[in-house]
Amino acid sequence: MNLKKFSESPEVITILGQKPGSTLAIMVGVHGNEKIGPMVLNKLRGLRLASGKLHLIVANPTALEQSARYINVNLNRRFDSGVNEYPEDRLARNIQTYLDSSDALLDIHSYNETMDRPFIIGELNELPLMAKMPVSIASTGWDEFEQGASDYYMHKRGKIGLCLECGSSDRPKQYIELALRCVNVFLAEYGLTKHSAHLPTTVPQKHIKVASVVHSDGNPTIFSANYSTFDELEPGIVFAQMGKRTFTANQGEHILFPRTNAKKGDEAFLIGNQII
Repeated sequence: MNLKKFSESPEVITILGQKPGSTLAIMVGVHGNEKIGPMVLNKLRGLRLASGKLHLIVANPTALEQSARYINVNLNRRFDSGVNEYPEDRLARNIQTYLDSSDALLDIHSYNETMDRPFIIGELNELPLMAKMPVSIASTGWDEFEQGASDYYMHKRGKIGLCLECGSSDRPKQYIELALRCVNVFLAEYGLTKHSAHLPTTVPQKHIKVASVVHSDGNPTIFSANYSTFDELEPGIVFAQMGKRTFTANQGEHILFPRTNAKKGDEAFLIGNQII
């Protein structure tokens, strides 16, 4: 196995509050081609906390330096993997020491599509907190299909783990303010700051639950339209073809993360159902 070398240690800044309280983690840079998170983190370095402790984690410094989604394997599938096959596994173990000491995690990502549709990922018990975030979609059900993600790791330990997909990777500066508003909600919810950002959001929010995932068999995935994540599919149409396989939409289904040239074994697309 020809593994590419990179740092197995995250970059971490820990900020202490003026009095004891909850310990939170905000993580960025799990995927090195997503620059919004690091931009947001830079604005948090001088943050003053009313209470508690905050870990600011740059997860994958080498991937960020190379602007690569990942180096050897996807770091966001290596948390809680229980194996030591890749350098990413050791990097994940190092990050886990900070997650283990944290009550809740906000993992900031961006998506590699051009649509203006930020959303947040969590589980059913986290919907009240997600409803306070100024994004139009809250999505659940990912733990069943994306085991090894950072939020999955927190959920398996009975903790809060949110993944914020805060905008398009093509326009990182456009979404910094939105991401900071979500950060303020997160910090205020646990009393680390006294911001008023935890007031109810005026953004109407849909709840879409992931129902299935299709992995690439190595063939390109040919979609019938130029779909974006959370587009609703027309029932009865064949919306995708992969080699000899065809995929037909059912009532109320939405497509998530459609990828035409996913690597063999990687996700080609997911399907979600609107709950609210």
